[in-house]
Order: sequence, then C-alpha cells, then structure tokens
Amino acid sequence: MANTERAKTRPFPTKDPDVVYRLAADRLQTQQRQIDTLDSKIGNLLGFGSALLAIVAAFLALWQGAIPCIALALLCLSGTAYVGIVVSSLFAYYARQWEAGPSLDEVWQLSREYEEKQMAWWAAESFTKSYENNQGSVKPKVLAVKVNVALVALQA
Repeated sequence: MANTERAKTRPFPTKDPDVVYRLAADRLQTQQRQIDTLDSKIGNLLGFGSALLAIVAAFLALWQGAIPCIALALLCLSGTAYVGIVVSSLFAYYARQWEAGPSLDEVWQLSREYEEKQMAWWAAESFTKSYENNQGSVKPKVLAVKVNVALVALQA
C-alpha cells in the first residue's frame, strides 16, 4: 500500500485533474495495447517459422534419390534459425509483472478519505508511474520481434 501512504502525505494541486488524468490513463492503455500487439506478432512469427521448417523438412523427405549436401546445409540453417526464433520468443514471453495503475483496494480505501479531485490526481500519478515502470519490459519485446523477423527471413 505504498501508493496509499504517498497519497496521504503528498499534497495534490487544487486545479482540475481531468486533462492529466485522461492523458495518463490513455497513455497506459496505449502501452497495454502495444504489449498485446507485440505478443501477437511474436506468436505469429513463431508459427510462421514452425510452418517454414515443416515445409523444408517435407520437401526434403519427398526428394527422390540422394539429398544434395547443399540441401542438408539449408535444412540445418533453417533449423538453427528456428531454434533462434524459439529462444527469442521465450525470452519475449518471459513472465513479467505488468503494472496497470492503482489497485481497486487502494482506490476503495482512499475514496473514503479524499475528494474526487484528489483521487483523480492520485490515479493519474499511479497511471504515469505504471507506464514508466512498464517501459523497461516493453523494449525486450520489441527487440524479440525484430530478431524473429530477421530469423524468419533467414529461414525462408
């Protein structure tokens, strides 16, 4: 309940918090949609890489006669790229604690003591801090998408 304690000791501006509140809430929602989109892209690239590896393996399985060394080398390269995609995807999906603003318990507790303007300022501050704290975890997902795109292109 650190946010609750901070709200009790910190004075908030007396001006209307509406603009700041809406901007902070919108920014956090946009970030959460970005995270969902990145997760979808990572999953799609993993699926596409799986399909490519299966196609290459099926093509070689249907090859009549001796398989040329270059074809085996390409299969190994495709398999290695796929392993890279899997590792990158696992890294991106690694469980993280995403912050989503104030908890309902904190809101309920503070709502008994503070006016609506003070609550809106406190919520806006909480949204902003959640956004800033999540930023460090978004960057690895963006990197994983870039790596996966490059590896799928190599695999193809």
